[in-house]
Amino acid sequence: PAHSYSGDWNYYYSINLETGSNKRVSCIEKIEHRRFYFWETRFSKLEETRRSCSLMLAPQPGFLRGLILSLVLFPAAAQSPAAICEGAKTTEGACGILCAELSAMKILPNFNVVACMAKCSNSGLGDLSTVCRESLCEWGLESTALSLLNPEVEMRLLEAYFSSTQTLAAVVLTTKSILSLGATKGSKGWGAFSYLGGHLKNYGSYDGCNAIDGAHYCSTKISVANNIGYGPFAVCVPQTCSVADVNAIFNATQYSVANYLVNFTKTLSPNTSISVSQLVYPQETLCGDNSYPLDSNAITMIVVMSILGAAVVGASVYVYINATCRSTNREEEEDGEETIENSKFSSITEYATGGKGDSEYNFDDENSYGGYVSEAKEDQSMSQPINSMKRENPPVGRTASDTTSIWTKILTSISLTSSYTSFITLRKSTGTEAMDGVRVFSMLWVIFGHTYLWPFIGRNLPGYSNLTSIVPFDDSKDAFMSTWEGQVLPSAEFSVDTFFFMSGFLAAYVSLKKFRGKEPRDAVMSAPYLYLHRWLRLTPVYMLIIWFYTYIIPQTMKGPFFNMSGEIQACQENWYYNFLYVQTVFPDKPERAGCYGVSWYLADDMMFFWATPWLLAVFLWNKVIGVLFPLLLCVGSITAAWIVAWKKQLRVGTFDSSPYHDFYYNPPWMRAPAYLIGVILGMGYFEWRQRKLSIPKEYRFHVQNLMAIVVAVLFGSTVWGAQKANDGIPSSMSYSDNNAYIALSKPAWSIGVGMMLLMCFEGLGGPVGWLLSRPLFSYIAKLTFLMYLLHPMVLALMFFNKLTPIHYSAVNFSFNYIAAVFATMAIAFLAHLFVELPLAALQTLLMAKLFGREMGGGGSKKAATAKKGMFMSTERKGEYRQIGVDNGEVEEGK
Repeated sequence: PAHSYSGDWNYYYSINLETGSNKRVSCIEKIEHRRFYFWETRFSKLEETRRSCSLMLAPQPGFLRGLILSLVLFPAAAQSPAAICEGAKTTEGACGILCAELSAMKILPNFNVVACMAKCSNSGLGDLSTVCRESLCEWGLESTALSLLNPEVEMRLLEAYFSSTQTLAAVVLTTKSILSLGATKGSKGWGAFSYLGGHLKNYGSYDGCNAIDGAHYCSTKISVANNIGYGPFAVCVPQTCSVADVNAIFNATQYSVANYLVNFTKTLSPNTSISVSQLVYPQETLCGDNSYPLDSNAITMIVVMSILGAAVVGASVYVYINATCRSTNREEEEDGEETIENSKFSSITEYATGGKGDSEYNFDDENSYGGYVSEAKEDQSMSQPINSMKRENPPVGRTASDTTSIWTKILTSISLTSSYTSFITLRKSTGTEAMDGVRVFSMLWVIFGHTYLWPFIGRNLPGYSNLTSIVPFDDSKDAFMSTWEGQVLPSAEFSVDTFFFMSGFLAAYVSLKKFRGKEPRDAVMSAPYLYLHRWLRLTPVYMLIIWFYTYIIPQTMKGPFFNMSGEIQACQENWYYNFLYVQTVFPDKPERAGCYGVSWYLADDMMFFWATPWLLAVFLWNKVIGVLFPLLLCVGSITAAWIVAWKKQLRVGTFDSSPYHDFYYNPPWMRAPAYLIGVILGMGYFEWRQRKLSIPKEYRFHVQNLMAIVVAVLFGSTVWGAQKANDGIPSSMSYSDNNAYIALSKPAWSIGVGMMLLMCFEGLGGPVGWLLSRPLFSYIAKLTFLMYLLHPMVLALMFFNKLTPIHYSAVNFSFNYIAAVFATMAIAFLAHLFVELPLAALQTLLMAKLFGREMGGGGSKKAATAKKGMFMSTERKGEYRQIGVDNGEVEEGK
C-alpha cells in the first residue's frame, strides 16, 4: 500500500531475496528513503551479509517496532546494548522514536518531530511500567546485535511482528478520518463512521503470539461514541506489559497525532473549533485469554443437573425392572398370540402411566407455555397414545391411582418411558394442527435472525470480515439488509408477535370450552390456581437454563474476545426480576432486563396471561362487551406506541441509534396488541364452533380468495414496509412513516396470522394449510419452548470463541444456520426428556395433591366435587380423574 511503510518493506525485502542483488546497498537505500538516519549509523557497524540485512530489515509492526526501537536505538546508536536499554527507560526515548516513526510514514505533511515529542511526553506514555519497558528492551536486543552474534537466540520480536498489526498507521489514518468526518456530523451523524465498512480492525495472529515464550496477545478498541469506534488492533507484547501499559501507548499515539492534526488544520482554517480532546478517545484493551474459574455456583449447578439426570435414569431402570416382572408373570392370551398389549414395551409404558396410557401424565396443557408449545388438548379424551394399553381393573371401591404409592407415582412419572411416551403421543385431529406448523416456522425464523446478528452483538466479538455485505454503509444497495430479500432479517421480529397471538388465541379458545355454562366469578376464582400452575410449570426449567447459561457455559470457552462478564453480572444482580417475570416493566432501567436477554418474551407473555381470566370473566358476563373491552385495550396500546415513538424519536431501523427496544420492543403495554388480537379471535372462533357455523359452499371459493389477498397484503406491507429503515446509516425513512410503522406493523401482522390460521381451520388453507398441518411439525412443536430458551447457548458456543472475523456469504451462513437449528433441536429434545417433562410431572402431582386431588380412595361423588372452581376431581365408574372444569367434561370426553 502506498501509505504503509511496513508494506513497502515487505515488498522491497522480497525482491532482494529473489534477485540476489547487493543486500547492504538495498537496505541502506531503503533506509535513506525513509529517513531512518539512526538505522544507517547502526547498520554500518554490522557485518555486510545477507543474513544481517534480512534480520535488521525484517518487517516489524509499526506500533511495536516504534516502541522497541525507541528503547534500543535511541538516544545513541554507538552505545553498548546494556547502556541503550538503561538509557531508554525514559518517556523521552519512547516518544522520540514514536514521533520519528510518524514522520517517516509520510502520511502527515510537514510533520514536526520536536513538537510531537513535546506533546507525547505529556500524554501518559511515562506511565509505562518498568517491567514492561525491560521486557520490550530485552526483545529489542535479541532482534538486533545479540541475534547476530548468536543465531540460536529466539527472535521473539520478529515472531511478534507476524502476530501483531500495523497499529500506528491505523491510528493515524483513522484519526484523520475522524477529523474529516467532524465537518459532516450535523448532516450524517456518526453513523457514517460507526464501522467504516467494518474494516478498521486487525486481529493479528492469536495462535502465533501464544507460541512465543513469555508473550501474550492484546487487542485494543478505541471508542468514538456510543457503540461507535474502530479496532480492535492486536499486538503481541511481553506478558509483563499489562492492559494499562498498552492503553498508555495507545493514548500517547492518539495524543501526538491529534495534536498535530488540530494544529495543522487550524493553520489552514483558523476558524476551526475542533480540539485535541475531540480526537483522543478512550481505549478498551483485553490481554491474554479470558476465562472464568469453576466457582461454587458452577459446582452447585453441576450437582443439581447430575442429581436430576441420575433420578431420571434411576426411575427409568426401576420402571423397566418392574414392567419386565409384570410382563413375565402375565398369562398369554387364549388364542396363544401375543398382542401389542402384551409386548414388553407396552408393559413398560402401561406401568409407567399407571395403566392409563398417556391420559393422566399428559403434560402439555394449553396454558403452560402459551404460543411456544404444541396446541393444548381440548379435553382429556384427545390424548391418543401410539400403543393401545390394556387396563387392569382396580379392586371395587378403589382406583388404579389408589393402589400405587406416592413414591412409585413419582418414579414412574419422571422416567424416560413416561417422557418418551408423552413426546410420541399426538392428539386426535381437531382441525387446528396448522398452529404447530406456524409455531415451528416462527421458531426457525427466530434462530435465523439471531444467527445473522449474534456474531456482532458484542463489541469484543470479531464479527464479520465483510460487514459491508450485510450492513448498508454509505447507503449501499448491495448490502443484504437493504435488498428486497434481506427484509426477512429485520422482519424476524414478527415471529415473536406470532407467538403472542397464538398464546392469546389458545388461552381464550380452550379456556372458554372449559368454562361452558359457568359464571364470570368462576373464571375469576380460577385465577389463583392458574397463576400458580403456570408459574410452577415455567419457572423451574426457565431458572435452570439461566443458571446453566450463567455459570456452566463460561466454563466451556476460553479466548481473547470471549467475555460474558456483563451477562454474568446482570444475572447475579437482577435474577429476581426474571424470577417474578417483571424485568420488562422498567424502560428507564434497561439493566434490569439484562439477564438472559431473550427471556423478555416470557415476562411479557406471563403478564398477558395474568389478565386472561379477567378478560374471560367479562366475556362470560356479556359477549359484546367482552369483545369490545380487549379491542379498546388494543387500540389504546397502538395509540400509546405511536405517541411514544414520536416523543422518544424511536427508530425502527436496526442501525439507527434510538431507545427502540427499551421503550417499545420490550414493555408489555406496547406489545399487548398481538396477544389481545389473539384473545379476540379466540373468543370469536369459540362462538363460531359453539354455534356450529360454516361458510356456505357457494361462497367458499370467493371467501378463500378474498382472505388470501388480505393476508398477502398484510404480510407484504409489514415485511417490506420498512425497507427504507434499512437502506443506510442513518436510514432514509421519514419520522412520520417510522412512527406509523412502529405502531401499526405488529398488530397488522397479528391480524394476518389470525386470518391465515382461520382459513386453515376451516379447510381453506390450500397447500399452505396442508404443509402447516404435517404431523412432523406436531412433534417439533413440543420442543419450541426449549428451543427458544436454548438457542442463545448454541449460538454463544458457535461464535463467542471465534478468533478471527467470519466471512459472510450465503453458503457460509446457510451452514451456520443449519448447524444452529439442528444443534438446538437435539439439545432441546434431550432437555425435554430429562428436564422439562420430569419437572412437569412433579408439578402435576404437586398441584393434584394441593388442589382437590384425593390421594386416598373411595368417597362419594359429592365429596369429590366439593371443591369449586376451575379444577376439580371426580370419581366415575371406578376411575379417578383430574378434570378441567366440572364433571361435564369427563362425561363429554368419556
